Amino acid sequence: ENLSALGQLRELKLYGNRLTAVEGLEALGQLQVLSLEGNALERLGGLAALRNLRELRLGHNRLTTLRGLGRLPALELVSAPQNALTSLEGLEGLAGLRRLDLEGNELASLAGLGRLARLEELSLSGNPLGPGGLRGLERLAKSLDVLHVARCGLEGPLAKELPTAFPELSELFAGGNRLTAPGAALSTRLPELEILDLSANLVADPAVLQALEGGLLGGGGGVGVRERREEEHLVRIRVGVGVGVG
Repeated sequence: ENLSALGQLRELKLYGNRLTAVEGLEALGQLQVLSLEGNALERLGGLAALRNLRELRLGHNRLTTLRGLGRLPALELVSAPQNALTSLEGLEGLAGLRRLDLEGNELASLAGLGRLARLEELSLSGNPLGPGGLRGLERLAKSLDVLHVARCGLEGPLAKELPTAFPELSELFAGGNRLTAPGAALSTRLPELEILDLSANLVADPAVLQALEGGLLGGGGGVGVRERREEEHLVRIRVGVGVGVG
């Protein structure tokens, strides 16, 4: 009925069950991966003893908050897509976090995200952030490498939606918004960008892609998927011209 006799367990998969809470894991101090997707979790707790936990997967539950995570010094990945999260409360003790997936929740603000100073990959797609909703990412500018913000209600030129420059960002996925152009300052704000997805937005004028000349496109106009080699990197740009979303 409990797992106390399995103290050397390193990975535990409990996805697809009917759990409403996390209990009885106190003896699993060696656990590194815990998968709880597809249950009926409404709250978190009972995780404080998992000092070696590196990956925590919580997708497709009923969580409205991440309170209860506590301080897990080894945790590098939290995946909690398709819940009902309305805030980032509960993440403040995860100083070592590198990957965070919160796709398909109910976040309207990114307040508190800046405490995750080592975060490299962040997925916020499908949250109702709205215009200006990326405020709060500023303190991640030096660490963020991959950002997913598709279907977040962003509007206007993409460069204006970015609250600051992101000198390390290499991949940006912003499809399914109401963006009208990359923006004249995009190349300077994202100097290391290799993959840009602006599909299914409101980009209607191919001329706006000239803003990327000398940056991602390296000259020339056009629409669609462009690929070129530059400094041994494959650069891909996908733009949906004249395609809107609701």
